[in-house]
Amino acid sequence: MRIALVSKSYGPTISGGGDVDTKLLADCLLQRGHEITVLAFHEEANREETIAGMKVVRHRRIDGLTATAQLLTLLPQVALAMRRWQDRVDLFHVYYPSALPGAGMYKVLGGRRPVVATLNSYAAFCPMGTALCPDAICGFSRRARCLARGRKPALKPLSVPYAAACPALFALARRADRYTALSQVVKELYIAHGYPADRMDVIPCCIEGQAASFTTGAAHESSALNILYVGGLLEAKGVDILIRAFSRLAEHDARVHLTIVGDGPQAEPLKELVLELGVRERVSFAGWVPHEMVGQYYGAADVFVHPTIMAEPFGRTILEAMQFQVPLVVSNIGAPPEIVGEAGLVFERGNVDDLVQKLEMVSRDRELRQRLSSNCPKVLQAYEQDKVLGRILEVYQQVVSEQ
Repeated sequence: MRIALVSKSYGPTISGGGDVDTKLLADCLLQRGHEITVLAFHEEANREETIAGMKVVRHRRIDGLTATAQLLTLLPQVALAMRRWQDRVDLFHVYYPSALPGAGMYKVLGGRRPVVATLNSYAAFCPMGTALCPDAICGFSRRARCLARGRKPALKPLSVPYAAACPALFALARRADRYTALSQVVKELYIAHGYPADRMDVIPCCIEGQAASFTTGAAHESSALNILYVGGLLEAKGVDILIRAFSRLAEHDARVHLTIVGDGPQAEPLKELVLELGVRERVSFAGWVPHEMVGQYYGAADVFVHPTIMAEPFGRTILEAMQFQVPLVVSNIGAPPEIVGEAGLVFERGNVDDLVQKLEMVSRDRELRQRLSSNCPKVLQAYEQDKVLGRILEVYQQVVSEQ
C-alpha cells in the first residue's frame, strides 16, 4: 500500500512524543513492505529527500503566524500538498491534528484519496491544543482570550479574527474518512465536539522495541530515591505541582532527589520555584536531552511522575518509563490512568497533598515499588508494535475498500 503520513516534522531531531510516534509508525510500515511518503509541515526549509527508503517532503513553517494561527496557516499548505501527491498514494494518514482543516479542504475540493486522522492532541477543537477550559464547549470570547494570552503585543489583534474563524476550521477537520483516538478520553472529548463516533476507533501508541527490551539497573539498589519527570516544561504539564510535592517530601526524607528532563516556557519559573522552596541542591534540571540519550535517566530512576493537569491524550514517556520497569505515579486525568494499570499509582490532579502521600508510599514501601515494577511488562503487552500496527492496517484496508 502507498501511504502518505502528514506530520508536524520528521527527524533528525526528536522534540516530543508526536515526533517519536510518527517516525515509529513510518518505520514499522516501511519494514512491512509499504511505500511511505512523509509530508512534514513545520520545517526550516522546503526540500525533498529520501531517508532509509522513504521519501520525506519538507514544507517550511511560516514563523510567527504559524504559532499564532496554526490551523489557518496550515490549511492551504496541507490542502495543496495533498492535492499534489494524491495520484502517488492510496491514502493519507494525518498524524498532526493542526493539519486536519487542510485535509478537510482537500476533501471539499474533490480529493480522491481517503483520509485517516490520528487524534493525538486537542488542536482540532481547541486552538490551544490543551482543552483546559472548564466548559465542554468554549465560545468565541474564551477562544479569543486564550489565543491572546502570552502573545507578543503585535500579534494579539490576530487572536480575534482567528477565534472567529475556528468554528469553520473545526468543521473542515470533521471531514476525514476515519479517525483513530489515542485513548478513550480523547475519543469522548472529540465526540462531545461533534466528531463522528461511528468513524472513530481507539488505537494507542506502540512501544519502541519489545515490552521486555529494557530492564532496571543497579541504580535501583541505591539507598537514594530518585524521582524522575520527562516531558515539556509547560503550564499544562503540572511540573510545579511535582516540585511542591517534592519539597514537602524532602523535608522528612534526606534520601530523595528529583530530576527534571525537558525544556519549555516554564523552565525559568520552575527553577525560581525550586529556589523559593529551598530545594536547589535536591533538584536537577537536565534540560532538553536527545531522545536516544533519555534512557540513562529512566535507568537511574526509582519512580516516574506524570503530574499533568490537562486531560493528556496519551503520554509516551509513560510507556518509556515502563520499558525500564520504573514504577509510576500519575494524575487522575486524561489517558495516563488508562495506560499505567497495575504498574503505577494515581493521585488527584493538582492535589499536592495527595501526590505527597503517593510519593511517600513508594518511598517507604520497597515491596510496593518492586510489585509495580514487575507489573510493567504485563501492562506493556497491549502496546506491542504488531498489535497496534495490525489495528491501524485494518483501518487502512477498510477505508481504501470503501472508496
